[in-house]
Amino acid sequence: TFFAPVGITCDGSNLYITNLANQTIRKIVIADGEVSTLPVNQIGDATSIVTDGRTLFLNDLGKGVIRKVHL
Repeated sequence: TFFAPVGITCDGSNLYITNLANQTIRKIVIADGEVSTLPVNQIGDATSIVTDGRTLFLNDLGKGVIRKVHL
């Protein structure tokens, strides 16, 4: 379930969505719509997300930092 999705990015095969209220990053496989949750401890107040295809970069407004999540 998505609750307060605020950021989205794409690597060409997958969508990655920051789900702020659930403190998760959700991955959707574009080809088949399969949804999974990435094993990330906390995303803080990440309101935006981008990827270079190997790493996700999250803008954590609450802490004033950029978080990195390796794919």
